[in-house]
Amino acid sequence: MLKNKSIALIIAVLFLLPAAVFASVAGSLDKRFDTDGKLTFLSGFGSTFYDAAVQQADGKIVAVGNCNPTLTTSDFLVVRFNADGSLDTSFDSDGIVTTDFGGGNNFAYSVKILANGKILVAGSAVVTGTGQDFALARYNLNGSLDTNFDADGKLTTDFGATTYEAGAEIMIQSDGKYVLAGRALTAGADYAAARYNIDGSLDTTFDSDGKTVIQLTADFDILTAAALQNNDKIILAGSSGSDFCLVRLNSNGALDPNFDTDGIVTTDFAGLGDTLNGVAIQSDGRIVACGAITQVGNDRDFGCALQPKRFAP
Repeated sequence: MLKNKSIALIIAVLFLLPAAVFASVAGSLDKRFDTDGKLTFLSGFGSTFYDAAVQQADGKIVAVGNCNPTLTTSDFLVVRFNADGSLDTSFDSDGIVTTDFGGGNNFAYSVKILANGKILVAGSAVVTGTGQDFALARYNLNGSLDTNFDADGKLTTDFGATTYEAGAEIMIQSDGKYVLAGRALTAGADYAAARYNIDGSLDTTFDSDGKTVIQLTADFDILTAAALQNNDKIILAGSSGSDFCLVRLNSNGALDPNFDTDGIVTTDFAGLGDTLNGVAIQSDGRIVACGAITQVGNDRDFGCALQPKRFAP
């Protein structure tokens, strides 16, 4: 009887051993991911990731950025990993897709997984004759470009032939339309946004031509983040001068006068250089903005601001 109990105990230990090996303290690396919780992606040429998204149904991870296949120019880089960290070979046969928009430098900064599983990637691309423009591409589940999107699966949007534009954050409205927020370089640097129909065409109900530029000052005003409130009002976030800056647009692309009377809110922390890097919307509609603050003596500290309830939709 004792022998049988010992055998049963050994079997139980062996059965539970894998769980014990992979079990970890909260916050530690998950060893089920590439055996040690981390991986290095070797593309064969220089590459950088800027954003990632998880496909909720199967836990696959889509990471986007840029790579340099010719060592002189860069392309959109889209990589899909399985939940265990291995490359997903059902995605363009090797898990890796690169996209060129016209022979110049292309950078992917933002990715969203659509409800149908298709992948929307946004950033910037150099286009002959117009300079650097907003860039957007949509991919099918297998990694191919979706030809139902602007006929070839990719597009660029120019805000002016002499300007430098870069899309930083792509957002999906409740009606399925896409809002791409970023920056446009004119006299200084300005906030910019464009809205697209699901087929990739510009939505002309948004500021009459589908795109808008908000010039806050004559200096460099840098957009670094964006978010949608629950009524699809658009929050553009970044820095203006040396302060945090939030801009709210109505659904027609106009500045929202209910947002601090002119659609623009700036927040100063210490009178020096404050840089807003991230924005999020609480369940009650209030806006959380976080970034870095330069204190006296050039010390850099974490900074966070919560807008009052009156700024909720």
